[in-house]
Amino acid sequence: QMVYGRCLMIGTLAALLPLMVVLSGDFAVTWDELARQQYGERVFDYYQGRAGLDRFQTDGSRAYGGLFDLTAVSLQHLLPVDRYRLRHALNAVFGWLGVVACAALGHRFGGPWMATLAALFAVTAPPYFGHSMNNPKDIPFAALTAWSLFAISGIRLTYPYLTFRIAALAGLAIGLSLSVRPGGVLFLMYAAAALLFAVIWNR
Repeated sequence: QMVYGRCLMIGTLAALLPLMVVLSGDFAVTWDELARQQYGERVFDYYQGRAGLDRFQTDGSRAYGGLFDLTAVSLQHLLPVDRYRLRHALNAVFGWLGVVACAALGHRFGGPWMATLAALFAVTAPPYFGHSMNNPKDIPFAALTAWSLFAISGIRLTYPYLTFRIAALAGLAIGLSLSVRPGGVLFLMYAAAALLFAVIWNR
């Protein structure tokens, strides 16, 4: 049963990725995407040396990180695809990564069958699936939130508490979440709280 459960989990996640990417092309451009596209272009120009920091004083976009938007604009320079179709496909990939993180959490606490259920519950939630198609703010942050929580949940109750793998995953997930929204700093506090609890539990 464990083998069948693992095959079902992998098959479900593998089928969801192309399905979500293909369906993303049927969704319209949202209000946020117009501003985020312009912001990504400014960040791209900054790293290319064609723009200074003064270019980031024009609107509230500077309050957000540029991970998603810079990635989207960079891909637009490489692939001959409509920019918003490409943005939607990238959005769907981030949405899928969030589903994978939910599956990973389910697998950690209940095995492959729970992982499959977690993935299905996540992807069939109408708000999550719909926003996975064209929400460049909330979905990347949601996906990285799920990965941060997965990493934090790997903290052990016995010394040395953190393996290198868990520490690296937590650092990567939390760091990337900060490059989407400043609220990612909260995950550092969650990690510190989990470590403190482990130390107290272990006396």
